[in-house]
Amino acid sequence: MNMFDFTLHAPETQGVRSSDIIEFIRRLCMNKPGQEPHGLILMRHGKMIAEGYFKPFGQEYRHTLFSVTKSLVSTAIGFAVQEKLVSVDDKISDYFPESLPDPLDPGFEKLKVRHVLMMSTGLDDSHVPMGIEGMAAGYDVPAAFFRTKFLDEPGQTFRYQGIATHMLVLLLKKVSGCRLIDYLMPRLFEPLGIPRPDALCVPDGAELGYSGCRLSLRELALYAQFYLQEGMWEGRQLLNAEWIRMASAKHVGTDTVVHGPDWQSGYCFQFWRGTHNTYRFCGAYGQMNIVMPDLDMVCLLQSGYTTDVLQYVVDSFYDTVAAGVQDAAYDPDPAAELVLRKTCENLTLTHVFGDISPLAAHLNGYDCQGTDDFIRCTLQFAAGNCVLTLYDLHGRVYTVAAGLARPVLAPSTLADRWAAEPSAYNQAEATACFVNLNTLRISIRVVPTPTLITLDLGWTTDGLKLEMTSLRGRCDGGLSFTETK
Repeated sequence: MNMFDFTLHAPETQGVRSSDIIEFIRRLCMNKPGQEPHGLILMRHGKMIAEGYFKPFGQEYRHTLFSVTKSLVSTAIGFAVQEKLVSVDDKISDYFPESLPDPLDPGFEKLKVRHVLMMSTGLDDSHVPMGIEGMAAGYDVPAAFFRTKFLDEPGQTFRYQGIATHMLVLLLKKVSGCRLIDYLMPRLFEPLGIPRPDALCVPDGAELGYSGCRLSLRELALYAQFYLQEGMWEGRQLLNAEWIRMASAKHVGTDTVVHGPDWQSGYCFQFWRGTHNTYRFCGAYGQMNIVMPDLDMVCLLQSGYTTDVLQYVVDSFYDTVAAGVQDAAYDPDPAAELVLRKTCENLTLTHVFGDISPLAAHLNGYDCQGTDDFIRCTLQFAAGNCVLTLYDLHGRVYTVAAGLARPVLAPSTLADRWAAEPSAYNQAEATACFVNLNTLRISIRVVPTPTLITLDLGWTTDGLKLEMTSLRGRCDGGLSFTETK
């Protein structure tokens, strides 16, 4: 049994007001179209005081984490340091002699493991291919890393670099003989009761490291609580507190980051420092896990936000929930507690529906050839749903089912292809409506990711024209189809 069992406690018993949490949730929902919260958990003193999911997202989903993955790499290095397999003051070049060029830039004599952890390598990585697509089988990442030129001395300047985190994954394998998740299973995940996480790997087998892991919100809550307790779990010191304090301390300034004050408060060892004496392991599009030692509290969010919204989200939490926290319990407020509980049980994201066009009766079985990104398009209408199928130039087939009167949640090859990170179990929650007599719009949420896709199918006397755009996906520039006759 973990030190808490996800029993929901009245916020007032833990010095937090239910009304403040309600206001926080309200602010999360006050955003531009396409800016969406997916789930939240709040814990104080190791007790869960709020949990909610915006349908179609739910407790059962392991959400994309993006750069929250970096914190797992940092944690693994912490365990390796604790086991004396490596030191943060070691030169990273000492661990990769087979990948060093001759001559080696003398700057690498100064580049230590700690500089890689704190994203201040001094290197210009702008020409280094990274990502699943760029890191083909046989691609030697260390060799590319050690051929990279220095812009300044290590430790001076913050530069957010995926290759730095991936080098830490490879370093871990060098010193432990284990891949990242294998190494963390007996040391972190199993003691915390977390089943083996999902992780993206490069063709040569190593985890991507700087992104690619998926965990549920409850699993993240356990991980955040582990950090809040400085590595202590059920009476065992799994990871020494000194490492936790060092890993979560500011090591380099981040004044040039434009996201807002909570991104300008400094960078730690693959964590961000924040205002209010907080630190965060966070990922793209609003995957935020705020650890607040002063308040003995953590706030966990999974979301679909763009960068310009993130500081607003953090400020909303500080200005509502955190601002009202007190050491003593509040007087019971059963009315507000009931409203909060009902609110969390009934959270849902908005859907777009519209009138059925007379054109719909003529579109069932529509099948046409095209140009541009797709060469064929078919459309089927039945039982209040429509099914769109697209065929591309390479023989791949993409299908999505959408509801005309209610959302349809189903597996979709189209959703998987254009999600921000690929996965075998992405689903599409899709709706369809005619925004005018001649234009059918299919709106898609890729679950459990932050990707939104819009397909506009317009019919004129020249035939069908399809325009595809995505938000927080892999086709943000858009794709198109034009019918040929």
